[in-house]
Amino acid sequence: CTISPLENEANVRFILDKFPCMKLVEAGPGLHHGKMGLTGSITVTEGVDVQLLSEEEARTVQRWDPEDGERSVMGFFICKMQKKKEGQDM
Repeated sequence: CTISPLENEANVRFILDKFPCMKLVEAGPGLHHGKMGLTGSITVTEGVDVQLLSEEEARTVQRWDPEDGERSVMGFFICKMQKKKEGQDM
């Protein structure tokens, strides 16, 4: 498991952009203890920025960072996606 924005939020962004048949959904009851995902963009190399999530999308995913201080965790990221039904916002 990684907490790298490039391997988490940026991958979610990639899937949402490249596969319009996919959507983010709530992870389900009992899994709302993490913080929201990261928004904006990150610079991976000079002059190369990668988009992360919108505010709305970031509220759907969850992340636990080791430096949060609230809990002693290694770090986790949760995202649940679902294929849209035919005819649904595609």
